[in-house]
Amino acid sequence: MNIANDSRERHTLPPFREKLPGNPITSGRIGVKISENCASTREGQLLLWMICNLTVRLKGVMKQIELVIPHNIHLSKPNFIPFVNVNDDYYLHDIITECAKICSRECKVITSSRSDFEQENDAIILLGHDTETDVTSKFVVRAVSDEWLAYVGKQNWHPRILSTNSINPFGAFSAACISVGDIFKFIGGITEKHGTYASKLCFSSYDFSVKEIDGEEYTVASNPSFPQHVEIGKLYVVGAGAVAHSVCHSLYSTPGITGELIIIDRNSNENGELEVIDDTNLNRYIMASNMDKNKQKGNLLASIMNHKKPSISAIGFDESFEDYVNKNADSYGHILSCVDTNLARHAIQDQLPKFIHGGSTYEMGIQTSFYDLIRNTQCLKCHNPISLESETDEDVIKRLKSLGSEDIRQESIKAGIDTKQLLQYLEDPKCGTLGNESIQKFAKIKTQTQASVSFVSAMSGFMLAAELIKSKLTSGFQTILNCNPYTDFVFNFWNNSGYTRITKPNENCLCNLGNPSPRMVHASCWN
Repeated sequence: MNIANDSRERHTLPPFREKLPGNPITSGRIGVKISENCASTREGQLLLWMICNLTVRLKGVMKQIELVIPHNIHLSKPNFIPFVNVNDDYYLHDIITECAKICSRECKVITSSRSDFEQENDAIILLGHDTETDVTSKFVVRAVSDEWLAYVGKQNWHPRILSTNSINPFGAFSAACISVGDIFKFIGGITEKHGTYASKLCFSSYDFSVKEIDGEEYTVASNPSFPQHVEIGKLYVVGAGAVAHSVCHSLYSTPGITGELIIIDRNSNENGELEVIDDTNLNRYIMASNMDKNKQKGNLLASIMNHKKPSISAIGFDESFEDYVNKNADSYGHILSCVDTNLARHAIQDQLPKFIHGGSTYEMGIQTSFYDLIRNTQCLKCHNPISLESETDEDVIKRLKSLGSEDIRQESIKAGIDTKQLLQYLEDPKCGTLGNESIQKFAKIKTQTQASVSFVSAMSGFMLAAELIKSKLTSGFQTILNCNPYTDFVFNFWNNSGYTRITKPNENCLCNLGNPSPRMVHASCWN
């Protein structure tokens, strides 16, 4: 299969095109089968749903998905699918099929009338260690989960794991991401030079370990049972894009979560275009369906999360974070940074929140980070310079000089700078009163669409939510990104590899400069 390059579809952009030129023996037909035992458990249902949710969104890659789901099993309660009525009773087969269709982006959704595949599929995913099939396929993935743990491997690998009725979504959701990632790589025709597939992989969303397991070994050191109740308090979710969607889906899928969410997202981008749900971002926005096009992003997520009232209360604010700060006298105890520009990260850091958890993606990689200035971590500015995303001072000066007098007047009004001062500075940048920092008020952000894909963004948000929840628990639970010594977790889908690392502050960052420095101010505010 040769995947057409479409600039609107981020999963068809370089570098994906360079490493995934297409697999000529495939045509984008995928099969998913779940055993009755696995489908009878909540974890098995979470795994099935997320695989379908992520797969059908990959426009131009996944052309058809055939589902083999038992007909006699009810959807687990409380409901974990955001597109159906919360309290209604559903059969798993019917509701998964229906919801896959409303999320599909030109991927045909069909079901088998018997207990095995009826179609010839390029690749199949088998869910549950006891799932068998009589059909042959060019590529087979087996997946199962256990609490925090995801197991993904080949067809003939049978880890001794039984899916459970645990309310923990993280093992199931990470198994779904890794499974769909391997199918994506197979359809894309990845070579050994560029990546590998899971063979006998065990990934822990609890301690972020990644292992290939053999023989009788099937677990890792820590896999604590998920608590029945988690109080997350008041959280500011800044950015309502792909990462925020998977954070919210994690919270939505987990019973016993209580808290308050303030979901903030700008209403227009750097080019003045409205920030709404549209056909292209539906690739990655897993809490949105085709019925949600043209809706504002923050309000959409808030309205869905409010389905869980009274346990979760959510407010959407579809203006910039700076606008929210100007209109609300809040104290920012805990922020989730789900933004995708360094300019937005700087705006968050300027408010000196007590804690920040951040999730981000780059191509086929994710990063989950923890920021706490009291414990001498990096800040959101330390390694995220704005200059890489915006015009240089020279670019700004050249562009402003080309404008007419009325346009310059309008630019100066928007920036809050006296027109005469601006004109004086443009005549001779070495004099005047603007200086380098102020001229950046006129800078335009250089927008360039980054390559990204549904399962990568989802994994970033899932791990961000997992670390968030662990940070709210005490007895028997430990956060990994707690400055002792790690602050970052990185996962790469090319080879399904991950690691934790220490990230030190940048000594020359503004957070360390001045007397008092922002770090000193932060300490005085939050001690």
